[in-house]
Amino acid sequence: MLPIPTQNAPTTTLSGLVASNIRAYMAAQRKTTAELALIIDRDVRAAQRRRSGEQQFSLDELEAVSRWLNVPPNALMARLAAVA
Repeated sequence: MLPIPTQNAPTTTLSGLVASNIRAYMAAQRKTTAELALIIDRDVRAAQRRRSGEQQFSLDELEAVSRWLNVPPNALMARLAAVA
């Protein structure tokens, strides 16, 4: 089951929200950080930093990730409900 947008999610920075949403979609689809690294053309450590929110995703990376996760880019910036 994929995450569902909600208005009740806690407020955070946009980059933190994006990282959190990417983690949620990746978990729901059982995708790995190694796969993410290939998609954004970075090494695994750089992908881990982006996935954790330690470093921001670029707009080009967000576009690639949204295609990979099969979600619109704005879904990565929406507040999401917990994944069941």
